[in-house]
Parts: sequence; structure tokens; C-alpha cells
Amino acid sequence: MAKKLFNRLSDAVKKRTNGNPRIVEADEHGINPSEVSRSARHVVEVLVEGGYEAYIVGGSVRDLMLGLHPKDFDIATDARPEQVKNLFDRCRIVGRRFRLAHVYVGRDLIEVATFRGGHRSRSGRAHVSVTLGGRILRDNAYGTIDRDALRRDFTANSLFYDPTRNTVLDFVGGVEDLKQRRLRMIGKPAVRFREDPVRLLRAVRFAAKLNFRMDPAMEQLIPELANLLDAISPARLFDEGIKLLHSGAAERTFELLRDKGLLHQLFPRTEAALERDHPEDLEFIRLALANTDERVRSGMPVSPAFAYAVLMWPYVRQLLDELEPGEFSPRDALAICADRALEHQARTISIPFRHAQMIREIWIRQPQLEAGPRSHPERVMSRSAFRAAYDFLGLRALRAERLQGAYQAWTRAQEKYETGPSDAPRRRRRRRRRR
Repeated sequence: MAKKLFNRLSDAVKKRTNGNPRIVEADEHGINPSEVSRSARHVVEVLVEGGYEAYIVGGSVRDLMLGLHPKDFDIATDARPEQVKNLFDRCRIVGRRFRLAHVYVGRDLIEVATFRGGHRSRSGRAHVSVTLGGRILRDNAYGTIDRDALRRDFTANSLFYDPTRNTVLDFVGGVEDLKQRRLRMIGKPAVRFREDPVRLLRAVRFAAKLNFRMDPAMEQLIPELANLLDAISPARLFDEGIKLLHSGAAERTFELLRDKGLLHQLFPRTEAALERDHPEDLEFIRLALANTDERVRSGMPVSPAFAYAVLMWPYVRQLLDELEPGEFSPRDALAICADRALEHQARTISIPFRHAQMIREIWIRQPQLEAGPRSHPERVMSRSAFRAAYDFLGLRALRAERLQGAYQAWTRAQEKYETGPSDAPRRRRRRRRRR
């Protein structure tokens, strides 16, 4: 089987007339084949058996070479999405901007993309829809592996791993950049950033997550081109924000965003609030993001709502300070400020309703938790937002001595009511309305 796959792959490689990749053998790339997803290997084997080229590509190859454990494995092939679908029973084609095939192997989802080509065909016909500013709107241009390598963003993400031969194909010098721990853009950085401004955020995320130094030609352009993010939809920025905050290096990412002028594009009200003479706000964010990083590295669950609640908290505090003292109860004051903060933030990042509701609950529960457990604390603890609000209070208590007593009291209350099933908080049952 392996020999047959090897012969088919060799024939496919010979068909290429363009591109001269560097072939990196196992003793140099250091990838442990046992770390490669069996599902991804199976998809590659089926595609090669069908007469196509297929490689594991992108961040998974980068992480394997760095000794990390990738969660997702993507595949690039010369097969068109319809041809991929014909080879697999559980497969569907998705995407408008660039069509992809999602192949399901057991519980695993493997994303299969066709090699991308240049912006124009040999006849001169454009395959890519581009704005006057250079931003790509639609890209369904198929091509060869060497063209596909040049269309990717960073050299470290443009490596192709062949699991059947245990070799890596490098068209852009990505292997050397990995050794030097350097993040370098493929092509002219100004052009590539304008093609897709989200690459500004990806550059910061990879530099923070991998602890890479940015190429100077790319790094100096990021503050100058930060306003390009205004053209990105608020919904897409929410997804990118989750990747930034749940990368396992959120604290360092936050510092890089501030340093490169990108935090103002994502959280303009927070950036303005941090300019006030309240150093505890900045310290709170750093502590909370460091805690998030620990949870990610430990494999513990993390919530997008919690991270966004942390980053927007300085602005909520600013709004509270602007209210007339005694005009509203603490809960009502927080509810008013929460609604204003979420409304303003929606102009930049579109937070889905379920997350926005959780963020609001985390904030408005703070006065109740600050007062400590009263009568029937089990009713408070039975609410879905209690745990997140309690963790939020705990982070605030790390730098506010007045909150430590309330936080410890709620900790004891949970220990008392969570000792066994009989002591667990009971939810109130709704009464049915009579017809």
C-alpha cells in the first residue's frame, strides 16, 4: 500500500513544471509521525490513491516542527472540491470567498483546500475580486502547489508535509525562518496586508503565541496600516478576537496590540479608559489574561464572554464614575453602564447575543457578590452566570483587599452546598399556566 502511494505521489510531483522546492528530510524537520492525526493521514492516502497530490499544510506543520501539539490538521491538494467530494462519503463543500471541502473521518473534521493560483489566468482573465484598495473579496482561483505556497501569508505557515514519505516541501524559506524563530511575510508586506487586513492581527497572534520576532519590514508597517481593519466586518473581528484571547498567549498578545496601535481598532473605548490615571484597570486586565493563558495551557475550558468582559471592564468603570453619585442603585447603575458599553462595542466588534447576555450578567452580578452570601445563597449559585461572575470577582479581589472577604465567603458557601448531590442548589420549577 505504502509503495503504491509513493509511486502515485512521485508521478504527481513529476507533473509539476513550475517551482523548485527544497525537500527537507526527517532528520532535519524532526516531525514525529506518531503526532500526525490518523484522520488527516487517511485523507491524504485516499486522495493520493485517487491520483491527486495531497499534503498536510499550514499551522499544523509549523507546530509539529516546533515540537507543539496541533489541534487541527488542514490539507492542500490539486483535486477540486467536487473531486474531493466524490472520494469521500462524508464530505460537504463550504465557503463563498474560497470553496473548501470538509471531510469527516469519525468525529474529526479535516479541511481540504484546492491549491490556489495567481490573480489572473494565462488568458488574462481575472479569477479574484479585488477592491480599489487591494482587499480580496472573492478568491476561487485554482493553481499549482508552488503558486499556492506563494499565496499564503507567512513563510512559517507555507510548509507542506507529506506523511507518506515523511518529508517537508519548502518553497519560501519557511524552514530557516522557523529555526531563526522569525515571522516573515511572503511577498511585499504592504500589499499582503491590504489584500486581507486581518493579517495584521494574525501577525501579532503568531508573534505572541510562538514567541517569534517579526521581520522589521513587516513590523514597522503594522501601526501605519492599522486603520485598514475598519473595512473588516464586526462579525469577523469577533472570531479573530477569540483567537487572539484563547491562543495561550493572551497577555503578551494584549501588550503587542497596544504597542502596535491595534487595540484602539478593536476596543477603542477600552484604550481610552486605560489612559485615565487608574493603573488598577490595566493590572486587572493583565492578571485576568494571565489566568486565561494558564487555563488554555492546562486544557481547561475558557469562555469568550469572560475574556470580552475583562477587556471592556475599564470602560464600564469609567461610565460608572460619570454617573451622579446615589442616582441609581449599584445594580441599576451597572445595568445602565453595561448596556452603553455593549452598544458602543458593537460598532467595532459584533458580539453574538448569547455572549453579550453573559457579559452583562457577569457585570451586574458584581454588587450582589460583593455583599457576600445572604439568605438562600443557593439560589444565587444556581444561576448559569454565577461561576463566571464569581471568577470575575476573584480576579478583582487580587488587587482590592475590600473584596477578599466576600470572595472567600462565596468560596466557603460553594464548598458547603456542593459537598454532595443532596446539598446541591435546587432550581425552581416553573409553574404551568392553566388553559
